[in-house]
Amino acid sequence: MSGSYNAKVVKTIFQGNDSSNPANFNVIKDEKLFFTASTNIFQRGFWVTDGTQDGTDQIGDVVTRFSQLGGIFLGENKIFYGTSNRSGLFSTLVTNGTREGTSNIDNLFSFIPPNYVGVANDRLFVNLVKSDAPNRPPNPAESGLWVSDGTEAGTFLVKSIRANGTLSGTFNSASINNKLFFSASDDNKGSELWVSDGTENGTLLVKDINPGSNGSNPENIAAFNHKLYFSADNGEKGKELWVSDGTENGTLLVKDINVGVNGSNPENFTAVNNQIFFAADDGHLGQELWVTDGTENGTFLVKDINQGNNSSNPENFTVFENKLYFTTDDGVNGRELWISDGTENGTNLVEDINPGRESSNPSDLQIFEDKLYFSADNQEFGREFWVSDGTKDGTHLVEDINPGSESSNPTQISVFDEKLFFTADDGVIGSEVWVSNGTKEGTLLFRDINKQRLFSPPGDLTLFDDKLFFTANNNESGEELWISDGTENGTKLFKDISEGSGGSNIGALTVFNNKLFFRASDGENGSELWVTDGSENGTFLFKDIY
Repeated sequence: MSGSYNAKVVKTIFQGNDSSNPANFNVIKDEKLFFTASTNIFQRGFWVTDGTQDGTDQIGDVVTRFSQLGGIFLGENKIFYGTSNRSGLFSTLVTNGTREGTSNIDNLFSFIPPNYVGVANDRLFVNLVKSDAPNRPPNPAESGLWVSDGTEAGTFLVKSIRANGTLSGTFNSASINNKLFFSASDDNKGSELWVSDGTENGTLLVKDINPGSNGSNPENIAAFNHKLYFSADNGEKGKELWVSDGTENGTLLVKDINVGVNGSNPENFTAVNNQIFFAADDGHLGQELWVTDGTENGTFLVKDINQGNNSSNPENFTVFENKLYFTTDDGVNGRELWISDGTENGTNLVEDINPGRESSNPSDLQIFEDKLYFSADNQEFGREFWVSDGTKDGTHLVEDINPGSESSNPTQISVFDEKLFFTADDGVIGSEVWVSNGTKEGTLLFRDINKQRLFSPPGDLTLFDDKLFFTANNNESGEELWISDGTENGTKLFKDISEGSGGSNIGALTVFNNKLFFRASDGENGSELWVTDGSENGTFLFKDIY
C-alpha cells in the first residue's frame, strides 16, 4: 500500500499458524525485557530478550495449560516468579535473564499454592504451606514465612507464625530500611502489622494494635520518608490513620479523626512535598480532604469543601507544580477541578466548568508546558478538550471539536514532539487522532485515517524514536500499526502486517532497549512478538514462540 513501510519475518517462535500471545512484560534496569508466551497449545513459558533475535530465549521450565505463570516479583537485579506443572506442584524460580541463570529455588515448592508477600533487600518473602503430594495435609514443621535470595543457602523457613504453618492476613506490604512490613495473624492474635528482616529473631509482631483475635487489620500500607502510613482499627477508635517507624513504641495512632468507634476510614494517600493528602470522614463533616505530616498536630482537615455533614468525596489526586489537583463536589457546583496547597485558603475551586449543580467530571489529566490539559463536560459544549494553569482565568476550553452540545470525548491525551496527541470525534468523521499545541488555532484533526468507517479507532499511542506509533483501522487494512512524525504527510500506515482488511490483532506496544515491541498476527504465524527499530528493514516478526 502506498505510504507504508515494508517489513520482513525474521523468526517465528511458535511454529505454524497458532499464537504465542506474548504478555506480562517486565523490564529490569532497562537491560532485559521479560515476558510470558506459549510454546505450544499445552505449555506456556517465561521468556527474555535483550532486543536481538539471538538474545531471545525461553528461560526455565514451562508450565502447562492447566496452570498460569504468576507471582512475578522484581528484585533489584533479579526476577522471582511462580509456576506449576501438570501434577499441580507449585514452585518458584529465580532468573538473572539467562537460561543458565534461571533455576528452581530449592525447597520453595508445594502442592498448595503459595502466597507471595513481597520483596525487600532483593529477597522474596513467601507464605508457603508445605504439602509433599496432592490432597495431603500440610506439614506444619516446614510451613510458614520463607525467604529466598535465589540461592539454596539463602532459601529457608524464617518463622512459623502460626502452628499450622499458614500466614493469615491481607498481605498488604511495603519495604523500608531493607525490611518487609506486612499484615498477618498468629494463633492468638488477629491480623496485625509484622516485620521481617529475613531472620527468625527479626521476624516479629511490630505491635498488637487491637489485642485479641479480632486484629486491627492494617490496610493501605505505604512507605513515605522512611516511615509507614496505614489505616488500622485498635478496637476502640475504628479505622484510623497510623504511623510506624518499625518499632513497637514508634507505632502510633496519628490522630483519632472520627472520635469514637466508627473510624474515619482514611484513603487515597498522596504525597506532596513533605505532607500526605488523604480523604477521611470525621463523623461530622463527611468525607473531606485532610493532610498529615505524621504528627497529631500536623494532621488536620484542609477544608470542609461540601459544608455540613455531606461528603465532597475528593478523588483523582494529581500532583502538579507542588500542589494537589483533584476532583470533588462542594454540593453547589457539582464535581469539578480543585487545587490545594495544604491550607484552607489555598484550597479552592479552580473553575466551575459546568455551571450550576451539574458536574464537569474532569478526567485524562496531562501536564504539558506548565499547564494541565484534560477532558471535561459542560452543558454548552459537551465533553471537550480543556486547559488550566491553576487559576480561574487560566482555565478554559481549548477547542469545541464537536461543535455545539455534542461531545468529542477526548481520550488518551499524550505528549509527543512538543505537542499533545489524543483521540476525539468531531461528529463527522468519527474517532480519529487529533493534535494540539495547547491553543485553539493549533488544535486540529491530525489525520482522517478511516474515511469510510465511523471509528478508526486510534489506540495504544506510544512514543518511540521521536515518533508517535499507534494502532488504527483505515477500513482497507484493518487494525494495524501506524506512525507519525507530527505532520499529516508524515502520518501513515507503518506496516500492513496481515494483508487485507482483517487486521493483525496488533497491541501491547512496549518500548524497550531502543526498540518497539508489540503483539501482531501476520495471518500465517498467529499472534506473536514483533519488533521494530522504526526503520523499513528493522521491522519483523521477532520470534515464533508458539
